[in-house]
Amino acid sequence: MLTRPFGLMLIGYFAAAVASGQTLPATTQAVAPHVVSVPPGFVVVDVGRLRVLCEAADEPLVRTALAKLKPTTRPSTLPVDLLARVTERRADLTRTMTADLALPDESQVRAFFDDRLIPILKRLESTEHRSPLVYLFTRREVLVGLLKSRTWSDPALYYNRVADDVAFDLVLNINPEREIEQTVLPVLYKTDDDADARVARCVQMIQRTDTELVNNVASSGTLAVYLSFVRFVGDEVVRPLKLKLDQDWLGMGVISNLSAKYAGEVTGVGRNQMLDATTAESPRAPVKADAVDLLHPIGPADLNPRYARPYIDAAGRKATRVVRAWIESTSDASVTKVIVSLRAEPASEGPALVQRIKDLTGVDLASQLGPK
Repeated sequence: MLTRPFGLMLIGYFAAAVASGQTLPATTQAVAPHVVSVPPGFVVVDVGRLRVLCEAADEPLVRTALAKLKPTTRPSTLPVDLLARVTERRADLTRTMTADLALPDESQVRAFFDDRLIPILKRLESTEHRSPLVYLFTRREVLVGLLKSRTWSDPALYYNRVADDVAFDLVLNINPEREIEQTVLPVLYKTDDDADARVARCVQMIQRTDTELVNNVASSGTLAVYLSFVRFVGDEVVRPLKLKLDQDWLGMGVISNLSAKYAGEVTGVGRNQMLDATTAESPRAPVKADAVDLLHPIGPADLNPRYARPYIDAAGRKATRVVRAWIESTSDASVTKVIVSLRAEPASEGPALVQRIKDLTGVDLASQLGPK
């Protein structure tokens, strides 16, 4: 696997973390993004969105290889597509979010689009114009010599002195929270490879990795949209409610369910499809959602650090299921009623919140919140 996008398995954890007041990873970048330098004696070959570094003698072969590449199949959820949907549906979505979340006006939602969601998608869109992968086409002996002599280096490459060889990790981390960095990817050929073999090796590597990159950028865009809504609903609506520990389940469930609703308008991924994915539980999960007692949760100070994240993740899955069932039996308006009520008068404790929900919407969630 070449790329590592924002993981789907992290969605439930982030929603739960936002609801419980945990600090999430910073969204700003402290240092400038890494730029791959050109090794001594190498030339830069730029064709379209691709960049290859090679020795001057290999430039004709590289250009031949790049001309042989087939167009990469284009997913329908690339950042440029998501940006178009944001533009198309922004006005309606702004009104919906403002009403659902009982916000005083549309200013918070407008700022969310302008200051967060659109910049994230534009960062990802940059990969459609220039690939963050920089291919290094050369012989292994040449690359080893560069690293061994320290005439050139790159963080992605490591010279193993014992083996007198080079090691590299074929992983490109795509984090749309930051400017996407360049990563060097060696394309190595053998000394006795003829011209046709070198071209074929170059075509095969670039074709495969670029296809993986495009698909993972599309996946990262979809997940980044969802997580952006998670942060917004959590920061602007749930955290100000100052829910108690035995009420956190409401925040977790509201964040996940409404974020799936809003993200679906942008990504085209159905609300139910997203919720199914975020609540799916691995058979190997160390903490099962059904075992969690949301009305008597374990506090952070009492959690074994080893199981803290799995526990929060399981609590998030269960809370999402409970709130999903509640909404499906009533409507999204039930959430709005409860938000408005809690702003006016906070519930004293978990059972009081359950009673408030029953009084306002006619649904008793008590039996669903306990362990099974």
